[in-house]
This record gives sequence, C-alpha cells and structure tokens, in this order.
Amino acid sequence: MAPVDAERLERDGWLAAVAGGELRTRTITPQPRFAGPGLSVAEVAYEVDAGRELAAQAARDGVTVLIATGDSPHAAPLAAWLDDDAREGGPLRALRGLGDGVLCVLAGVALGAGEHGLGYAADGPAALAAGRLAAAVEPELAPRLTTVEELPT
Repeated sequence: MAPVDAERLERDGWLAAVAGGELRTRTITPQPRFAGPGLSVAEVAYEVDAGRELAAQAARDGVTVLIATGDSPHAAPLAAWLDDDAREGGPLRALRGLGDGVLCVLAGVALGAGEHGLGYAADGPAALAAGRLAAAVEPELAPRLTTVEELPT
C-alpha cells in the first residue's frame, strides 16, 4: 500500500496528499465475469484481480483519482456487515458470501488504487461499500478513500 503523508493530508487536504494536487480522473464501472452472489473463492479472486488491474492501467495512464461506480443489490447487506460490531468472519469471506461480481471488482479497484498511489472516489452505495470493505482488508487504504461529493471541483 502506498502510504499517505498524514501531515500533508491535514495541512494541504486530501487531493494534495493523495494525488499530488492534480485531479486526473477515470470513471470505472465494473463488468464482472461472475454475477454472484455466493461466489467461489476463485471467482472472488478473479474479480478482485480484474479490479486491481483496472487501477494499475489507470496509474500507467497518469490517472490520479479513480471514480468507482456501479449497481449492486448486495451493497446494503455488505454495508450492514461492515457496520456490525459482532460481525462473523473476515472481509473477504463477507465479500464471497454477501457480495457479487460488481462489489468484488470495485473492492479490487480500491485495493489497486492503494497499491498504485491513487485516490478512490465512491459514486454510489456499491462503490462505497466496496471501498469500505477494501479498507477492512488493508486499513492503510482508508485515507485514500472519499466520495464523489467530497472531490474538489
């Protein structure tokens, strides 16, 4: 995970700390191979890796912030699991059991954003739940996450 300079984050704001002050966006709408829910471990891994590759390609293209969007009827159950203090199992198990292909790809996009030093802006409940889940997997990712409403214009 590419670290975020906490001092710069507080002093200069999210865009400066996460994206070097330059807002070059790409909107990513997942097109998963496996619909779900109830995906196998291999299917979850495939979709998460597909999202990570989308982030990697965006980084190679000079993008600084990924705008993640997509629709999933399974976003609410996943968000409820994230909000439950007594949740059972880990985040990837929850993604496998409660999520679908769209949420898996979006979680991969968020993880890939962190791996390549990009920001992740969630546009909608599915992207928000997936970003939160990715931060549950990799807590260092959290400072890179925001919503489209919070992006500077």
